[in-house]
Amino acid sequence: GGLLIGLNLSSMSGFLDVMAYSPTFAILLRWEREIVTAAMPIASILGALVSWRLMDDLKPPRTMLCASVFWLIGSCLMAVAPGLAVLSIGRVLAGLAAGILSVAAPAYMVEIAPRENRGAYMSLLYLFIAAGIFLQNVNQYVAAKLSWSMLDMTEPIPREDLMSALRVSFIFQLIPGSIFTGFTFLLPQSPYYLASQGHWAQSHAFMAELQKKRMNDPRLRAQYELMREDIRDQRQKGQPRLRMLLRVSEFRRLVTGLFMQMWNQACGMHIMLHHTVFVVTAAGVRHPNLVIFVLYLLNVVATCVLGSRLMDKWGRRVTLLIGSLTMASLEFIGSSIYGWFPWVIENRGASTAVVVFACFYIIAYAASWGPVSWTYTAEIFPNHLRTRGIALCSICYWIYNVALTFTELSLRSNSSQTYFILVVMNMVAFFHVAAAFRETQGGPPEEMDDIFSSSSYAWQRQPRGVKLQALISQFEGMEATNGPTWLQPGYELQDRLATTDA
Repeated sequence: GGLLIGLNLSSMSGFLDVMAYSPTFAILLRWEREIVTAAMPIASILGALVSWRLMDDLKPPRTMLCASVFWLIGSCLMAVAPGLAVLSIGRVLAGLAAGILSVAAPAYMVEIAPRENRGAYMSLLYLFIAAGIFLQNVNQYVAAKLSWSMLDMTEPIPREDLMSALRVSFIFQLIPGSIFTGFTFLLPQSPYYLASQGHWAQSHAFMAELQKKRMNDPRLRAQYELMREDIRDQRQKGQPRLRMLLRVSEFRRLVTGLFMQMWNQACGMHIMLHHTVFVVTAAGVRHPNLVIFVLYLLNVVATCVLGSRLMDKWGRRVTLLIGSLTMASLEFIGSSIYGWFPWVIENRGASTAVVVFACFYIIAYAASWGPVSWTYTAEIFPNHLRTRGIALCSICYWIYNVALTFTELSLRSNSSQTYFILVVMNMVAFFHVAAAFRETQGGPPEEMDDIFSSSSYAWQRQPRGVKLQALISQFEGMEATNGPTWLQPGYELQDRLATTDA
C-alpha cells in the first residue's frame, strides 16, 4: 500500500514530463501544469473521505483490495490516454486509490503491530512510500531508455518519444499494483476486529502467532484482557460516529493529528518531492539526473537505517523535535546560499553545498517526520474511532499536498524566500510539538485515553502502560503459583460468556 502511495506522490516529479499530453506542450497555459498535478491529490482527498465508510462495510483487507483495483484501472487509462482529459481521469482513479490506502494501511498496521516496537513496524509504511518515490523515477528513466535511445539525458526529448516513454512507465505501474492486489487476498483480519466480532479464541491465537509467544504468556494474556475490557467499554458507548471525535476527550487528539500532518507537509520535504527537478536545476549541478537518483535513494536508506529505530529508542516527541530543529537549520543554510548566488548557481563550491544540504535534509526528514507522522496519527485514536480519525488526518495531509503543488512558481522566481518560509514553519512546528504533542511510545492503544486525558503537561512524563503492567504482574503471579500451565479450562467458558455479552 505504501508503495502505491509513493508512486502516486512522485508521478509528476520524475524524469518524464506528463504535460507532453497537452496540445500546447511547447507553450503551456498558465496554471495548466499545477492543475494537472493537483488532480491526483485532490482525488486522494475524496478517497480518504470515503475510506472509513468502506472500512466499516468491507473491513481493511477488502478496502485495500478495492483501492488496488482503482489503481489498476487508473494506470490502464493513463497508459492508453490520447490526451490530457483521459490522462486526468486515470490520475483521479489512481489518486482515489492512494487516498483510501493512506487510511486503510496505517489503520490495519497499527492493530497488528507489537507494542514494544510499534514504531519500527509502522515505519515500514513510510519506507515503502519512499521506495515508491524512488521506483517511480527509476521506472520513468527505464521507460525513456526503452522508448528512445537517449545518449544524453540533458537533451530535450521529442514530444512523440516522450509520450511513448510515459505509456511504458504507466504500464510498469501495473506490476506493483497487480502484486498488491494478489497480496490483499492473503491478509487476515486483525486481532482487534476478530475480538470485536466475538471470535475471542481466534483473536487470542492470532495475537500469539503475531508476537511469537505461547497463548498463556503473561504479557500476551494481559494485552488480550486489556483489549477485551476496551471492547466492552466501547460497546456501552454505542456505534462509532464521526461526531464522537468532537467530544472533549477525543478532540485534543484530533487537533494533534491534524497538525501533525499539516507540519509534515509544511516542513518542506514534499516541495522537494514535487519539484526535485527545479531544486536540483537551481543548484546548477553538472549531473542533475544522478543527483536526483541519489536523493531519492537516500530517502529510502535513511528511513531503513534511522527512521525504523529512532522513534522507538528516543520516543516520538524527541525525534520530532530534533527533526524540526535540524531541518530548520539546513533550510536556513539553503536559503542563505540561494540568497548569495544567482538562481542558476555557477559557483562549483556553492553548487556542491546545495547538494550536501539537500542530502542532510532528506536524512533528517526520513529519520523523524517521515515515519513518525504516519505512526503517531495511527496510534493516538481509540480503537473504535481510529479509521475516522486517520481519515480526517489524511484529508489534511492531502489538502496541504494540493496547496504545496502550486509552489513551483515560487521555486522558479525566488528560492531564497521559499526556504526562509520553510525555516519559519519548522520552528513553529518545533514549539508546537514541545508544547502540545504527548509521548505515546510504548503505550498500548487501549490506554491512549489515559495519556491524552492526563492532567500533566505534554512535556511531562505520561502514564503509559499502567493498566497493562498491573495485568502483567497479576498474571505473572498466577503463573508463579500455578506453574506454566496456569491457563484453566474455564478460559473457554469466559470466552463464550464474552461473546454472549457482545
